[in-house]
Amino acid sequence: MLEKYFTIIKTSEPKDAIVDIEIELSAEKFEQHRKDVLRAHSRDLKLPGFRPGHIPADVAEKHLDPQHILKHAAEHALQEQYHYIVEEACIDPISSPRVQIQNMQKGSPLVCTLSIAVRPDVLLPNYKKIATKIKKEQKPIEITDSEVQEFVQSIKKSQKNAGEDSKMSDEELEKNVRETMQREKELEQKQNHRTNLQKELAQESKVHIPALLVEDEFATNIRHIQRDLRKMGVTIEDYLKKMRKSEEEFVKESQASLEEQLKVKFILSEIAGKEHIEPDESELKEQLTYAYAQYPNALKDRVQESVREALTYRKTLEFLERAEF
Repeated sequence: MLEKYFTIIKTSEPKDAIVDIEIELSAEKFEQHRKDVLRAHSRDLKLPGFRPGHIPADVAEKHLDPQHILKHAAEHALQEQYHYIVEEACIDPISSPRVQIQNMQKGSPLVCTLSIAVRPDVLLPNYKKIATKIKKEQKPIEITDSEVQEFVQSIKKSQKNAGEDSKMSDEELEKNVRETMQREKELEQKQNHRTNLQKELAQESKVHIPALLVEDEFATNIRHIQRDLRKMGVTIEDYLKKMRKSEEEFVKESQASLEEQLKVKFILSEIAGKEHIEPDESELKEQLTYAYAQYPNALKDRVQESVREALTYRKTLEFLERAEF
């Protein structure tokens, strides 16, 4: 078990779902990290009269940027102590920390402030009333004979142009077309129902999404987009050009969309907690088995959390869509 070598100077109350933790790391341990970083950098240093990897630390130090060494030492120390810091501060982070350095000098304690996003408070509306209203607004699905005949004639025309004969009688074809149209309209209605439900819940709820979380989610999305574009041999500049968007427009629109998605996520999580909605254990086990196979290198705890969360959100949406209160 790693040794704790920090002192929390103060922890702020959450503001816009962000907590600031001011800490001091011991001068002795910070100096140890500085020396470790210095040794690592000296291995790559090339100086006349010295073999690579055999340059004394005091010599290497004169040829390396001291602030660069201190910065890397601070990063290593904070990474090592981060788990203990948030545990002692009694917070559950939902973003990576942002670090502001107050004091970073050789031989002195490292003093800095960590800004961390935490779960926002959610003030729910009467979600059962909203769900009931949205469900009542649904209109019965109607498929007219003229719609069916238009579709049938387009199929027959395509078959004729391809030199094919229909393997169905007119009656069978009409029945098949009507059933297909029914399924498509049911799916469209379900999607619209879900979209309208989420939109109204987001509009009527009060929840502030921390900016740090939006930034983290956007950074993750950008990495995925760039990875996929590289596979296709396309640059991000070409991608934006094809979308007819400037980088600023793309960032602004993407972050706004992510903020809405996150808002819905926290709203559904809050409803799930109030209604004691949890995923079915057999389905959870099945989905976890699939996820482990798909992502063998991922941390199991994160996979479990992600799968459980996704199943809970789906069940919560289905609970609201049924509106059987």
